[in-house]
Amino acid sequence: MKRGADGGVFVELELGDAALNFNLEKASQVRRMLRLSDEEHKRVIAFHNVHAQAKGSGFGRVFRSPTLFEDMVKCILLCNCQWPRTLSMAQALCDLQAELQHQLPRASNTETGIISSCQSNNIKSFAPETPYGKESKRKPHKCLPKLANKYAKKLGDEESEMKISTAVILESSIFVLEETGDDFLGQCNPSTTSTDDSLQSTEVAENDSSSAVGNFPSPRELSRLDENFLAKRCGLGYRAGRVIKLAQGVVEGRIQLRELECEGGTLSLSDYDKLAEKLRSIDGFGPFTCANVLMCLGFYHVIPTDSETMRHLKQVHAKRSSARTIQQDLENIYGKYAPFQFLAFWSEIWDFYEERFGKLSEMGHSSYKLITAANMRGKARKGKCQATDAIAEPTKLKLYSYWRSSCSCRVRIALNLKGLDYEYIAVNLLKGEQKSPEFLKLNPLGLVPVLIDGDTVVSDSLAILLAISGGEVSSTSVVTPGSGAEGPELPASFTLVAKIVRIGGVAANIVFASIQPYQNIPIIGYVKDKLGADEMLSWVQHHIKHGFAALEKLLDKFAGKYATGDEVFLADLYLAPQIDGAVRRFSVDMNEFPLLSKFNEAYKQLPAFQNAMPGKQLDTPPEARD
Repeated sequence: MKRGADGGVFVELELGDAALNFNLEKASQVRRMLRLSDEEHKRVIAFHNVHAQAKGSGFGRVFRSPTLFEDMVKCILLCNCQWPRTLSMAQALCDLQAELQHQLPRASNTETGIISSCQSNNIKSFAPETPYGKESKRKPHKCLPKLANKYAKKLGDEESEMKISTAVILESSIFVLEETGDDFLGQCNPSTTSTDDSLQSTEVAENDSSSAVGNFPSPRELSRLDENFLAKRCGLGYRAGRVIKLAQGVVEGRIQLRELECEGGTLSLSDYDKLAEKLRSIDGFGPFTCANVLMCLGFYHVIPTDSETMRHLKQVHAKRSSARTIQQDLENIYGKYAPFQFLAFWSEIWDFYEERFGKLSEMGHSSYKLITAANMRGKARKGKCQATDAIAEPTKLKLYSYWRSSCSCRVRIALNLKGLDYEYIAVNLLKGEQKSPEFLKLNPLGLVPVLIDGDTVVSDSLAILLAISGGEVSSTSVVTPGSGAEGPELPASFTLVAKIVRIGGVAANIVFASIQPYQNIPIIGYVKDKLGADEMLSWVQHHIKHGFAALEKLLDKFAGKYATGDEVFLADLYLAPQIDGAVRRFSVDMNEFPLLSKFNEAYKQLPAFQNAMPGKQLDTPPEARD
């Protein structure tokens, strides 16, 4: 990048073969990614006026995606998982897009497993008012992260109007786009936003699919996919349904991306509330996701809060924030930078990242996954891009589990929902391995499950769930209501949250006090010896049905798709294993319990639940495998 004599800025992008297809749409995408506009420049100057340190370092712009749709999907991918999982899901979507470029034209029936029933609709009959341009064919390159960083640093504090020129260096040729008073690349200008249907899908790669690097999928490409296929192929889990619904909403015109982008251009606080309300009407867009999307649109007065926010406040500002106190803590620290609180926060946290990992713009993309809370602990090591040789991979969780243990099952579900990778260590209860000296060192009671994270050992399923939800296990993340990216979103009413937690706790108590004990191996064995096999089965069925009847009555007023609403909460983690065991082990007739049966069918659609069930574990006997 260099300055011209007229004060313009030349931004050099190495596009290689992509130069053959370069057009204004791609230039607009680059401009959006780097926030190259007069309005953004004015915001940078205003931010520098209240933040001298950022002015000195040139910090002021936050990189974003080529399209708002991609930003929105990536914000969904941030939810309820750790950062490495988010990266892997985004990468998998790009890999999938490269495959779809070749598969979709030939996929004419459901045997491919890719096209859903949505294919039966005449896609061209849709008339979305929000067309989305071709995604530029992007290859991993160091130039882009460097570019955003250099641009921000060299702009400094120029107070005058600036003419921006974007030069695209293609071997010996140069394509120059010069910004004048007219915003000819503006996304909100109807004359520059094509309605051509061809722009609603990405261009077909000319290279062989085995070597091509895919773009991020377009709404049209994602709208055609089957939810289960996407969940499995890209590891999205429950997010697959939300991503597909978002894509279908865009394709069908129900979600107007251009309208959102244009309304975001005004940047008034009243518009923020209106936009947030619109976003919250989209499935999967809670406060954290909405705040991130609105930040991408240029609203910097709200800091999205998640476990990383809490970690930073604790580590840097000695604030032990909770879901109730986090907003006030943030206001106390960053309120003086209004309306740029997020930029101040991000500037600060970015400095700490670079102190720990080295220059992030020079870090290889394969090392991005190392930027985790676990690796932020300990003494920072200064130096140039030391992440690959100075930072160890995060310690893998270890779960001591028995395949048929309902307590172990609920923990497996929670770990799956969180997207936490763990080593499964089987403990055969029938052989008494839980009484071995080695295991008793972990849990003196000789019970599973036990979760180990480095030097931290947590036993008892409820204690493990609380550890995950409260951040006590160091490499797990907070999942308390309102924690955003690392946990469930806070429903509109905090009273509702309290009620959900209370009802979930009562449901859990019914399970482990009135149902689960009668299924434990020692108790069943004792009753069988005393009464015989037939009486034992009747005895177990009686107690299970008694507990199920209580659950039906308790949850009747609170149930949605799941036990306490349309999102998975604590009660579901307790119910799913018990229902599965009641049906498989003890032949309980679930026709007597329509509400629980409905939940069970919903659980069957969630990979996080099904992959945790007894029939799919490493130590499941062959005769019991699903």
